Amino acid sequence: MVRLKLDVITEIREAQGQPSVYGVILQEGRAATQRLELFAPGSVMWPQTGIDIKDGHGGRSIANAVPRRQPDGRISVIIPATQPVREARAQSPYLSVEFIALQEHRQRSGVREITEAFVRAAAFVSAPEYQQATTEMRSRAKRLRWL
Repeated sequence: MVRLKLDVITEIREAQGQPSVYGVILQEGRAATQRLELFAPGSVMWPQTGIDIKDGHGGRSIANAVPRRQPDGRISVIIPATQPVREARAQSPYLSVEFIALQEHRQRSGVREITEAFVRAAAFVSAPEYQQATTEMRSRAKRLRWL
């Protein structure tokens, strides 16, 4: 059997007229990797003006981004790739949400299900709670490599 590996050549891409970093802050309906926790589908809301992007939990705000809900439940952001954003991403390439659980309940299995949450910020971190919480410099080219 021949396996293919997809290498993605990443670079900063123009988005909305400026270099940008694409990130996923969480995916509704998917469990956390380190805690018994998940956000129910459609549970996450944020300010119309967007959320703060911080250089770490409890850190300083280095950008603002308006989240977008994707059909598969991913909540994504496009962050202007300013120098502080590039530096924060170089140190910590993942994102983690800062939120307030407005409504939640614990399943009999012990899973904390958040059914209504207000996200006020996302922070660059080195170890995200949700494995889907990633960032990338927008990719322009892809190539296949044989293993």
